[in-house]
Amino acid sequence: MPDANAGPSTVAPVPIVEDAPKVERRRSVVRVRAELTCLLCGRDQGVLEAATWPPTGSVRLHPAPGHPAVRFDGAGRLHCVTCGGCVVATDVTSHRIWIDVPIDWQAERPRRGRPPKRLAAQRTADPAA
Repeated sequence: MPDANAGPSTVAPVPIVEDAPKVERRRSVVRVRAELTCLLCGRDQGVLEAATWPPTGSVRLHPAPGHPAVRFDGAGRLHCVTCGGCVVATDVTSHRIWIDVPIDWQAERPRRGRPPKRLAAQRTADPAA
């Protein structure tokens, strides 16, 4: 047990080693696809693509194969083209898409081979560097 009359103990400061900032090489984006079907007549109405489920904001609707996709707001206001019935999502799936960040090879040059002996000796002599 330390003596209460003793002065403050001196503790050697521990150097903080900062890690190099991590460079994000890949990031992921989640996309949701929902197949749409009419409640009244049962016909397929297309595929809806959104970033979240339930969809908020703008979404993409692929009405049929071979037709161009349509971007619009308000996915809750969809109705069947044939009978005018309400359209519901029958099969909802989510997919993770990986996006690779391009590497700037001028800023991050690859190191080739073994370091020279003088640098290896310098690193072992000075571990803080």
